[in-house]
Amino acid sequence: MASAQSKSPRGAVLAIGGANRDEVMRLAGPMTQGASNPVHIKTTAGGIARNVAQNLVALGVETQLLTVVGDDEAGDWLLTQTRLSGVDTSPAIRRAGLATGRYVAVLDPGGELAVGLADMTATESLTPADIKSASGLFGRSGTIFADANLVPETLAALFDIAAKSGSPVTIDLVSPAKATRLPVDLSSADLVVGNRREAMSLLGIEKPTAGLATAIVDCGAFAAVISDGDGPVYWCSKSATGSDCGSQCPPVAKVVDVTGAGDALHAGIIAARRDGASLADAVSAGLKIAARIVSSSAHALAPRAPGQGEP
Repeated sequence: MASAQSKSPRGAVLAIGGANRDEVMRLAGPMTQGASNPVHIKTTAGGIARNVAQNLVALGVETQLLTVVGDDEAGDWLLTQTRLSGVDTSPAIRRAGLATGRYVAVLDPGGELAVGLADMTATESLTPADIKSASGLFGRSGTIFADANLVPETLAALFDIAAKSGSPVTIDLVSPAKATRLPVDLSSADLVVGNRREAMSLLGIEKPTAGLATAIVDCGAFAAVISDGDGPVYWCSKSATGSDCGSQCPPVAKVVDVTGAGDALHAGIIAARRDGASLADAVSAGLKIAARIVSSSAHALAPRAPGQGEP
């Protein structure tokens, strides 16, 4: 993937993966198992690929979204909200007989995730045939973003078409369970981003966070970025001398809601690398954006007004 990285592609980003209705429930106090717990509820547009797409547009990067929603009211609402953020949703698929994806997050009073529940059936219905039908978009895209909400055969088709089009692929691991959907050979990935638990699941090993990014690069990926809550973020990439690795501590931020922090980190890294930043500088840029998200109730950056500079 070194050749893909050296292109410094400037076409639109094609984001492929999850889009869903987020319902965030913040506990009013400590959770009591087996009992009713009072919460405050907020509903927003969400999904990893959708959030990354909105963040990228807010950062000045033209982005298209290929996802699947149901032919229902929730799908209408979700695509409308996404279009209003500036994302091109024309590649999105409406599929009859399926409910639009839904994610329910239960947060503790401090804003940390207590439990997350996701119905991603609609996203998982994206098939290799759907990817092949959208192959014309790959050649016009400078970067392909995909999340592991896609099933293994769809991810395989995506990697194959991206390789033929010469477009670098950046992958979000999503969760420990879904990280295992990626192939053992990661040589088709330009960048892999995830957290410590997801990376250990992907690799099938237990290892300190410091070594996980390096291990992913050793499996063939050009670069990897692995976070660990409020601890240091570790990164590693291939270089002319072998590999270039390091770590950075996230900026201090008052946590309001952690939902969307990883999506913001990933989008910031993509945007910075497209501008020619080193991986270290791109991670720094992504961490600053993630800090803004966790210190607010928003799950993605707000759209830019016409003529407005970078948020």
